[in-house]
Amino acid sequence: MSFKFRRLKLGVLEDPAVISLVCSLLFAACGDKQAYDQGTALEDTVLGGGGASRTNEAPTVSTTPAVVTVRAAPSYNIVNVTQIIPATSGLPDFTTPMLPFTGVPVAIGSPVLNAQTPFHFNYDFPQNNYQFVEAHLVIDTARDSSDTEGIFVDGIFTGRPPLANVNNASSETIETLFFGNGGPTTNTFYIDYSLAHYKVATRNSFDLLLSDLLQGSQKTSIDVLKDNRLNVVTGDDSPVYQAYLVIRGRTISDSSLSCAQSPTYTFTNRYIHNDGNTVGGSAFTTGPIGNPRQSWQTNVNPFGTYKAIEFYFDAPLPKVAIENINVTNANILMTLKRNGSLASTPAKPSAIIVNGVGVAEPGFDKTLASSLVETWYDAGSTAFQSFLAPIPTTSASTNVTLNLVNILGASNVRTLLQQGKLNISFAGPFIISASGLTSARGFSAPIDGPELELAGTYSTEVCEVPDNPDSVLSQDGVRVIAPTVTVEEGSSEVLNDGAGPAISSLQATEIGSTKATILWLTDEPSTSVVQYGVGNTAQIAQNSELTTFHQIQLIGLSPYKYYDFKVTSTDKFGNASTSNVQVFVTLR
Repeated sequence: MSFKFRRLKLGVLEDPAVISLVCSLLFAACGDKQAYDQGTALEDTVLGGGGASRTNEAPTVSTTPAVVTVRAAPSYNIVNVTQIIPATSGLPDFTTPMLPFTGVPVAIGSPVLNAQTPFHFNYDFPQNNYQFVEAHLVIDTARDSSDTEGIFVDGIFTGRPPLANVNNASSETIETLFFGNGGPTTNTFYIDYSLAHYKVATRNSFDLLLSDLLQGSQKTSIDVLKDNRLNVVTGDDSPVYQAYLVIRGRTISDSSLSCAQSPTYTFTNRYIHNDGNTVGGSAFTTGPIGNPRQSWQTNVNPFGTYKAIEFYFDAPLPKVAIENINVTNANILMTLKRNGSLASTPAKPSAIIVNGVGVAEPGFDKTLASSLVETWYDAGSTAFQSFLAPIPTTSASTNVTLNLVNILGASNVRTLLQQGKLNISFAGPFIISASGLTSARGFSAPIDGPELELAGTYSTEVCEVPDNPDSVLSQDGVRVIAPTVTVEEGSSEVLNDGAGPAISSLQATEIGSTKATILWLTDEPSTSVVQYGVGNTAQIAQNSELTTFHQIQLIGLSPYKYYDFKVTSTDKFGNASTSNVQVFVTLR
């Protein structure tokens, strides 16, 4: 939005006869005609979508084009909004011949065998003043060990279904992208993601990004969501216990939104491990570092070969505000061997590092840790010793459960999980069982090894998006705001107000391991520049378009680094404003 200025037109007021008449009507003595100082007047403020409003302050009259004005502090904010929609069983508008699979349709919660489970979601997708961010399809299921599953999402059929179970006569299948469809494009994300993350034949809450399920399709997430209904069918042998649609977006408001707390939902998962770590360096500096499979397969003195064993879990939390998540269980299930011969009895002291937080037995040499170990949590030492105590030091194979909540505390575990990946490093006389290379995991290549049992509850505030057809935000993106406005004929000159844009609602969001998005508002159309870096702000990302809603995506970042950033916006006259330096941390 911007101020509008116009010149005062003198016209007939310069005619002496008219001046005399006006003076007589006002019963005032005007005296001799004086030189008239041509000034400016401030018109009504025009609200551009998304920026902050300005008050109608009296203008400062000046004989120069630059006009200095007093502007009100921005009052608009960017607000993140989330919807969680439980599934409703069945597709009332579909007859059985219209369904994508040939199997018998069953209701949510029913056992399946070569069957299909149709369900749908009803919701209100905001029509304006809203920017869609992402949608997740959360399916509470137990994938069988057949490695074949298919999914239908609003006419898009993907996955790896048994071809004999595909209904090729379905009138509702618009695009066939499943494996074996005979076309050049396939999308097997539905089965591949589950193979890479979850233990088979175990109940899990599959968290599937809708855009990944639509990869290769001509439709986008907005295309399938904007009609306020999403139809889904899963098929083969995996039951659907419940399903949820999580829609995340943002809006702009000058006041608190009208919100209500959602019901409480549960999540339960059994994640399978990955080799190594996600931060590019080991938690320890002395001796070689191995993964579980390497440690278990080493035949010659395995306890002396690897000084630490590292692995990690890709275990995303529900996509709601962290304060609305409660982690009740976080257990690492392993089969391991512990050797006491390296330091006679008792066994050599051990330590575990979880995302840079270390817990050690008394006597462990902490100087062996690298700079990636940020702190030692001594309060967990007693619980860690209690975990180790029953494990024999005779190299006997032993099944163990490491309770992270017991050792680190539930809130600390939640904070560590919020970092995106859970990196684990064991130091001491251990080898850990695993078979199969995790890098080769996929269809017909199962692996075993450490597992993370994660469970908890979550909820969110469900807020109404303020209706504003003139907002800079729209379903399809951000509307560019023109820097000039149309006023009455003969008075359309827009002058420089002499002040830089007021910056508000600055935030870093959609933070990943290698990317982040920076958002902010300005009270007049202006450019977008972000300066950022690790320990500096030497790198630049920018957009020269003039807008009041600013969005710059940073890519090519490094995992788990502290990035400084500041933003600058410049209006059409060259007046610039720069924010203070802020910080965000990329995920692991």
